Amino acid sequence: MKGLLLWLAMSGGTVAQADEMKLEYDIQPSAKYPSSLYRAGISGVVRLAFNAHNDGSISDIQVLKSSYREFAESASSAASRWRLKPWAVTDATPAIIAVQTDIYFAATGDSRELMARMRSRIRSLSCARLNKEVEYRQQKLPDEDLVEIPTFRHTRQLLARKAHKEKLSFAADQAISDQFVNAMPEILSQCRENPELKYLELLPEVIRGRL
Repeated sequence: MKGLLLWLAMSGGTVAQADEMKLEYDIQPSAKYPSSLYRAGISGVVRLAFNAHNDGSISDIQVLKSSYREFAESASSAASRWRLKPWAVTDATPAIIAVQTDIYFAATGDSRELMARMRSRIRSLSCARLNKEVEYRQQKLPDEDLVEIPTFRHTRQLLARKAHKEKLSFAADQAISDQFVNAMPEILSQCRENPELKYLELLPEVIRGRL
């Protein structure tokens, strides 16, 4: 990625102009793929926001969205070392420009087989099994959010892999992710009451269709 197309904005968020400006990177080391996620065949995306300064420096790096904490840490670390080519300050090109950009992590190779096994497990999983996962997590890791139980984590991995393959926009990917997260409490409730049901049956139709 040599350049980045963005809408110009002042540091306070006011639009400077409706035209696009192309910022060129002078130094842009790539984000390191977290080894644990790569070995597991996990793909994902991180959306970063930062302020670009006309001297080429970058400040105020923020993670707006990340599939996994490890991806966020790697992306932030890489961005902290980026430098842009300086530009002249004019009415059309302010000294500070607000930027948002996506960084994709795509696992390859043996991960296809791993993802196939993961998908098969998700499709056949019973609520009784999910209830056991929840019970174990609450006993062993009572302070950890239930969003991190293996079934939910694997579902997110499959959704992230699908989104990456389809090159979904950030907004579309976010909408799917939000729908799944919002459905989690009801899924857990239904599984507690109906252990004979299948996990897949309780997923929103859009999520189910992507698995």
